Amino acid sequence: MGSLAPQVIRVNLAVLVHLAQQAHVVSQV
Repeated sequence: MGSLAPQVIRVNLAVLVHLAQQAHVVSQV
């Protein structure tokens, strides 16, 4: 389970970045 932690964190960061980019695009429109 400890070896999966970095992967989970990486996925969570990727999702946060994706949502942040979507919010940025929506705010521009």
